[in-house]
Amino acid sequence: MEEFKVDIWRKDNINVRYKSLNQVEKQKIIDDIAGKLKIRLSSDSILFTKLLKTLIDQIILLNINEPDGLECLVSKFNLNLSEDAVVNVIWDYDSIDCLELDTLNKYWEYIWYGTSDEMCLLYIPETSFFVVITDYGTMYYRDSGKE
Repeated sequence: MEEFKVDIWRKDNINVRYKSLNQVEKQKIIDDIAGKLKIRLSSDSILFTKLLKTLIDQIILLNINEPDGLECLVSKFNLNLSEDAVVNVIWDYDSIDCLELDTLNKYWEYIWYGTSDEMCLLYIPETSFFVVITDYGTMYYRDSGKE
């Protein structure tokens, strides 16, 4: 997670529970994503390029930058997840955070900044659901479990 976000949480007295993954954990997630999507991921420079070519379905959800934007996304896809479902937020090849869905929903406005975050991948391992969120409101997604 970027340090400026953590600074804002401290200033606003918000305690967002998350875990920034270490190198071994990050590689495991990247390998899992690559395996489920049947692609090869080897560096940050190609991560989102390959993901956008693979996640061919898209929707526009202009309110993703609003405080309830993530909740709208989850309900749009009828994901039926428990509040403690694990969500991996991949900011880039070397920056992956792990949060519970409830935390992500509750503090979305403190996690996603459409003005500074260009895109991120949300990966929910228990569903094999992948969605790239962009700062311009287009979501690219795929549920690899439904193929």
